[in-house]
Amino acid sequence: MIKMVMKMKTKIVPTILMIFVLCLGIPYAYQREINIETPFINQLEEGAPNGCEGASLLMALRGKGKAYSVKYRTFLDKMPYTKDGNPHHGFTGSPYQNKAFSVIYPDALLPYASHYGIVKNTSGSTVKELLYHLSRGRPSVVWVTSGFKKPRWKTYSFGDAVSNVHVVTLTGYKASTDTIIVMDPLEGKKRVDAEQFKESYDAMKFALTIY
Repeated sequence: MIKMVMKMKTKIVPTILMIFVLCLGIPYAYQREINIETPFINQLEEGAPNGCEGASLLMALRGKGKAYSVKYRTFLDKMPYTKDGNPHHGFTGSPYQNKAFSVIYPDALLPYASHYGIVKNTSGSTVKELLYHLSRGRPSVVWVTSGFKKPRWKTYSFGDAVSNVHVVTLTGYKASTDTIIVMDPLEGKKRVDAEQFKESYDAMKFALTIY
């Protein structure tokens, strides 16, 4: 009888722990290293100093085995553009020119991204929720700040926005060092302190997740 009770406890405790972890929205894999292999696209070598959104999206898609047939510059050229200066409507400016605030936001980029697979606008997600997606093999395109520095806010015609915005691909997490792993189209694979990443990402909480 004692042995039977011990066996039941052995089975019940991990189950309760799993339910508790899932209820918190924290991936069960959160305590180990997560890494999605993603090919690097160097936006500068491709002549696109403001092409981080397109590069990060294409890297994320390729991390899921998609969009290998399309070239980066072609991918950029087919993105939605706008002339009204509102990144909620399309890309403002040109990815090939180093002009201030040339950017596109997730809501405008989503319809285009969805041509290449299942992509969801996960803007508003917490970092833990994005890590949950990673644990399920889903990389995310995230809007952060350049160099993961403190956000600088500025007023534009469409409203207030972070002026030092940069976009990278979220590819992993390492629990032992509490670091977030990203593929940066400017620098390649990069490890960022989790708190520093959170502060940078939380400024906008913009994200697209590739399923």
